[in-house]
Formats: sequence, C-alpha cells, structure tokens
Amino acid sequence: MLLTEMRSHTQVGVGGKHEETFLWVLHLVVPLTLVLFFGWGYCYGPRWLHHILAPTITGLPNETARELGLIESLQHLLLVACLTLILRSFFYKPAYRPLKACLAVLVCWVLLEEIDYGYHYVTTLSGAPRWRHLNIHNYVDNFNYNLSWVAYFCSWLFSLASAIPKTSRMWRDWFPHRSFILTGPAFLSIHHLFNRVILGSLRPFGRHPLSGSIGNSPREFAELYAYLIVTLYLIYLSRGRSRGRLPETPTYAV
Repeated sequence: MLLTEMRSHTQVGVGGKHEETFLWVLHLVVPLTLVLFFGWGYCYGPRWLHHILAPTITGLPNETARELGLIESLQHLLLVACLTLILRSFFYKPAYRPLKACLAVLVCWVLLEEIDYGYHYVTTLSGAPRWRHLNIHNYVDNFNYNLSWVAYFCSWLFSLASAIPKTSRMWRDWFPHRSFILTGPAFLSIHHLFNRVILGSLRPFGRHPLSGSIGNSPREFAELYAYLIVTLYLIYLSRGRSRGRLPETPTYAV
C-alpha cells in the first residue's frame, strides 16, 4: 500500500514537471521564436518569404498592401480567436460576465481598428482608389505613441501579475501562470529591436534590411507578439477551467 502511494506521488511529480516545462516552452519560447523568425524573414529573408509576410502590391499603398500579408493576417486571426474564447466563456460560464462583456467589446474594437473596419478589403477587391482611413489610430494625433506606452505598461503589469502568488479565488481565476513572467521585457525588447533594425540604426547582419510595405511601422512585430501572448493566456485559462482545475495548473490535453 505504501509502495503504491509512493509510486503514485512520483508519477504526479514527474507529470507536473513535464507540464511546467511545456507551459514555459509554449508561453515563452514559441511566441518569441515565431516573431523573431517573421522579423528575420521580412528584413533579411528570401524575397518570396518577404512578400508573403508583408507584400508590396503595385497600385496599392503600403498600409493597404501589408494588411494582406501573413503578419497582419495572423494578427487578425489571433484577435478573432481571442474574441471567440471570451464569448464562449461568456455564454457557458456565468462568473464575471460583466467583465467578460467589457473584454469582448474591447477585443472587437481592436479587431475592427486593425482591419480598418473592413475598408481595405473593400478597396482591394473592388479596385476603387483608397482615399482615407476609417480607423481612429491613423487620425488622432499621438494616438499610436500613447498606445505604445499603454502597451508597455500592460505588458509589465502582466509580468508582475504572473509573479504574484495566487492566494485568492479572483487571482487564481484571472492571473497568468508564472511562465508569462518575461512578457514585459520580451515585448519591450521586440519593439526596440525592430524599430532599430527597420529604421536603419542597427545592422545585425552587416547590411540594411529589405524595404517593404511595413515601411516605418515596425511596431507590427510587437503587436503580433502581444496578440500571441493574449491568445495563449486565454487558452490557458479556458483549458484550466474546462477540466475543473485551477488555472495555475491547466490541462492542455484534448
């Protein structure tokens, strides 16, 4: 009997270590690797990869053409995934519904801003000339600058939240796992790295990066990283609760 219990505890411990390693790889290594690969592919990769990530299309302005590339399209898909997860939780799990409704409205607004309320798809498919933007962040002075500071603050707050012990039910329900603890430093590093590379002050391979439709908007890589982290965080919470376990130790097995 004692031997059986010891074997059971050993198996749980081993399983916990594997799960912990998996979470660190999924939440830290995978997003960073993907964003850095996309950044290398756009700046220094082969031309075909450069055009897949952010194409330059004759007759279309850069801000419209890049919306049709893989970087922007993946951002849109991630936001759709976030909205789907929040709405699924809203309808099937009654706890915190007002908060979930606010989050759903916020994510929906961000998605509409990202796709310019569908205007760039309409102008591309119809062939009509694009004469304006519909989204707010291209018209309000200093909006993108202020938004960058908000993103910095939120990413560091996210890192801090992941380091706090989960001592109350509210914290256990919403605070991220400790594998998200480097989100703030990683977001800041990605933002500054691609700002310096694309704008020409840093040449990691001894040459200028390829020019393309991202132009003077290197924040696209930091945005992609942020959307990846938010999506993984929502998956982490939903998978943890769906198995009746605390979010600190979710089960990802389907």
